[in-house]
Amino acid sequence: MNSFDSLLIGGTFLVALITTPLLARLFVARRLALVAPKRTRDVHTRPIPRLGGLIIAVIFWIAIAIVLLFDPSRLEFSRATVWGIDRNLFGLLLGSVILVTVGVLDDLFDLKPSWKLLGQLGAAAMVPLFGIEVQRLTNPLGGPYLELSAAFDAAIAIGWIVLTINVMNFLDGLDGLATGVGSVALLTLASLAVAPFVGQPALAFLLLILLAASLGFLPSNWHPAKIFLGDSGSQLMGYLLGVAAIISGGKLATAALVLSLPILDALWAVIRRLATGQSPFVGDREHLHHRLLDLGISQPVVVLILMAVSGIFGLIALSSRTAGKVHAFAWAILLMVILLVALSLAERMIRKKERN
Repeated sequence: MNSFDSLLIGGTFLVALITTPLLARLFVARRLALVAPKRTRDVHTRPIPRLGGLIIAVIFWIAIAIVLLFDPSRLEFSRATVWGIDRNLFGLLLGSVILVTVGVLDDLFDLKPSWKLLGQLGAAAMVPLFGIEVQRLTNPLGGPYLELSAAFDAAIAIGWIVLTINVMNFLDGLDGLATGVGSVALLTLASLAVAPFVGQPALAFLLLILLAASLGFLPSNWHPAKIFLGDSGSQLMGYLLGVAAIISGGKLATAALVLSLPILDALWAVIRRLATGQSPFVGDREHLHHRLLDLGISQPVVVLILMAVSGIFGLIALSSRTAGKVHAFAWAILLMVILLVALSLAERMIRKKERN
């Protein structure tokens, strides 16, 4: 990392750190995208703006524009270009614009889930359309790589990205949770990108820019939050994490492991809602973080616990081959089952004590 990189990343952090609280107060004064605590899953007690993702996105885009203006080779992923911009980067940015636009509209007007899903699919489709491909999957049992056809490649890429988008969206239920866990995942994938066997300094630089903007935003998003990430921010985080896992040599297993608990919690939420005849996109207070909060654990502690778990799995992912990551994911499933059983027993004991 040279002085230009350090200056840009540091400047991105400071701009986010300074502008976020100022814009949060402006949004409150103008009553823009305020979330009143009226939904059953809400844990805040006063109206709070939820356009934080737009702040992160704009700062991220400006930082990328500065790099493209002064040293475009720092963000070079392929040899092809579109309007003078690296083809892969162009697709990534176009998808992020689509997703943030839909997210902001949802933050302002509460779009129907079908419209949100359409926006997610449109953003994810930009990835294979502009040449970002999975190409092949590592066989966890050993042996040759699993080569993918173009159609299957595109389907896996789009499905994976839509998954990571919704995982981060579902995770955004406590102050600082999605931002904190997302930052851990960004750091993990950036570390992977600079590993000698991956050799993706451009991707690491891109992720560190987003990490700097996220960390600058985090103090204003920490409990008690002055501003929420919103759908625009949580979806952007999930989108870029999903795309980064594909660009970095198809390291889907690393991203899946660092996000293992949020992924399992999101999948369990979908199963639980479908089993009760609900839409999988209708929010509730049955997520893992809500249930930990209901046991009396404070918001900051719950967030730190889940960040630590993601960090531990991230370290395991960085130090393991694919088979080791599969084994670690199996342990994550076991951990999730143990947590669900323990929480159910604890909640039953609390209800029994209250009745007595």
